[in-house]
Parts: sequence; structure tokens; C-alpha cells
Amino acid sequence: MTLGLPLPSEEMLARSPLAQVVWQVRFDAGEPITAKLAAEFTACVKERGFDYSKADRIQAMTVNVNPFLGASEGSAVPAGWRLQSEDGWVVAISHDALSVETTRYQTWTADFRARVDAALHALTEIAVPGAESRLGLRFIDLITTPIVRSPGEWRGRISDWLLAPALQDNVGPALTMMQQQLSLDLDDDSRAVIRHGTFQDGSRDGVYTYLLDTDIFRDRLLAFDVTDIQAATDRFHRSALALFQAMITPEFRAELGRSI
Repeated sequence: MTLGLPLPSEEMLARSPLAQVVWQVRFDAGEPITAKLAAEFTACVKERGFDYSKADRIQAMTVNVNPFLGASEGSAVPAGWRLQSEDGWVVAISHDALSVETTRYQTWTADFRARVDAALHALTEIAVPGAESRLGLRFIDLITTPIVRSPGEWRGRISDWLLAPALQDNVGPALTMMQQQLSLDLDDDSRAVIRHGTFQDGSRDGVYTYLLDTDIFRDRLLAFDVTDIQAATDRFHRSALALFQAMITPEFRAELGRSI
């Protein structure tokens, strides 16, 4: 069943609560990403205007299985490379996955999507993935305004359908923390998992933070098609934005849109 939400507004929020965005595509395992291939990948991305000057090797642990002694930890083996820019963007590449992530998201088309396109282009320059096994886009929002000292005080900002336990007359006043996971079918191709809730934030003297963690993905085997991956990524973005706008009230969205 297709999710019945209106097309989202693309208006930028002056006080966006977006804390992190992660995009990833997984594909059939190929040859290890050597230092030479990682350097070629970095150079290809740089040609498109994005400089990832710091490179760290990603290690994976092997597991040794002895039929008499059971499983034990083995040795660390190279799994890929984590490339980081001076302004905090990260691209990770391995023999079976490519990801782009940031805690400094600004715009979709000229910012995040452009970096995804550059990374996809560079991947096809150094490797030939035969099949896509999973594609995902995740947005993590941490809402910290206004000052909230009990879960029920989010009413009027977080939509009531998410806040239901906190608004219940008997349970609500006793509630100290709330966390929930929702799984949604978006269409025949993709799904969403939403993890949300509110907690007393130790980094903010115990006042409440609200988490909205939206993961849009498809996880079936498909031919690796860059054009299709780009189109699906755009659809995932629209779905995530529509869900975010459904999870907060229109009044709160207007409040977040105003500069201080």
C-alpha cells in the first residue's frame, strides 16, 4: 500500500533539528578496495569538486571456528576505507558497500545529493558492481527546543499520534521515557522504519530531547543501475521529508522556520 501523505514542502528550516544524514548502497562483493583503488576513487570524487583529504583504513574482525572450542576472535583484516573532508563529510567504501554521511547537512540537491552522485560515479570508475542488495537513506533529528521537562509538554509540537502514551490521563503523568519503532510499507519498492521517542538528556541537564530517526530503504536484489539508484534516492528523500512533516505539527514547523 502506498503511503498516503501529501507532497512535502521543500522550504528550508532556519533552525533545523537534523543531526545526521546517512546514505548507503550495498552490492555484491567484489575485489578488496586496495590503497591504489581508494586513491583513484578519491581523485575521481575530487574532479567533481569534493575533496576528502583524510583516509583511514576500515578493519573487520575475522572469526575462527573450532569444532571443539567454538568460535573465537580472529585477526583484523582490511575491509575498506573511510574518507573524510576537512568540513566533516564522510564517504566510506568497501568491496560491498558505499556510503555518504554528514552531520552538517545544508541542502538536498546542491549539497548532499551532489556528493552521492560524485561517489557513485567514482565507484563505477574503480569497480563494476553486478547487483544492488540494499539501498537506504536515513535522517536523524534531535529536537531540543523548547525546554521540555515532561514528555507531555511536547504536545503542540510533536504530532498527537506519536505522543499518545504521554497524553493518556493515567499513564502520561508517570511517564519518564518513551521509545517506539514503526515499520511502514511506502510502496511496492520501499519501506520505512521510524524510531522515535523522548528521553531525559544528560548532556542538557536532564531536560527532554525528542528523537525522530527515519530510515527509508529497499532490500531486494536488483541490477546495479546508477540512474535507478539516483531516482530511488530522490524518492526516499521525498518520503523522509513527508514523514518528518507529518510527525511534527504545522505550528512547530513554522516555529522552526523562523530565525531566532
